[in-house]
Amino acid sequence: MPAKENKYCERCKASFECMPDNITECQCFGVTLSDAAKEHIAVRYEDCLCRNCLLEINKETA
Repeated sequence: MPAKENKYCERCKASFECMPDNITECQCFGVTLSDAAKEHIAVRYEDCLCRNCLLEINKETA
């Protein structure tokens, strides 16, 4: 069984399950980030963000 990690989003503090050993089951699977969103995230955060925040940042940086 793949490992699940309980995490808190660095941006909004929401809890979520991260599944680095089974990315197709992870909450972030299918989110395609723009280059601007990737750069925004890279300079501000060190760990995973929740799906909602990923989608919001992608929209905000478009």
